[in-house]
Amino acid sequence: MRKVFRYFLIFILLFTGCGYRISGISNNEGLNTFFYIERVVNLDPESSYYGIIDEEVNKFFTNHGLKKDDKADVDHFFAFILERAKTSSSITNVTNQTVQADMIVRVVVNVYNKNNKNIFSKNYLASSTFSVTPNISQNKVNNDNALRRCLRDILNDFLYDFKKTVK
Repeated sequence: MRKVFRYFLIFILLFTGCGYRISGISNNEGLNTFFYIERVVNLDPESSYYGIIDEEVNKFFTNHGLKKDDKADVDHFFAFILERAKTSSSITNVTNQTVQADMIVRVVVNVYNKNNKNIFSKNYLASSTFSVTPNISQNKVNNDNALRRCLRDILNDFLYDFKKTVK
């Protein structure tokens, strides 16, 4: 029994000591602030991305209990700018048809205080792979899901980085 406990303790110390963190697991202790979603901007030529971005950003802050809808109740104003979402073929089959593609998303995140002073600004880059099929509607779903995964990764990274700067 002691050996199992010892191995478990070593395992925990290794993960916490190296800075590893599980994406999507949130611990908001020490972050006593609320955000107002000031701007969600899509600079990518694909106009349908705006709805996905807006939904993911609002869902993320709501799920983490960090969003307020009244500007008077918040400490920080959040701006999320999608600069580019690029897809490229990564794997082709013997007939040179694409079977897998990569999506690379570049985002700028800004946080302003009540005095409109920029207190946090960072560029983020995330990527995700998705399958390409002969079905066009399924490809659109796969592409949108890849974008959602990238946005969630970026938002989790933002929250982690913001917690470090606030402390």
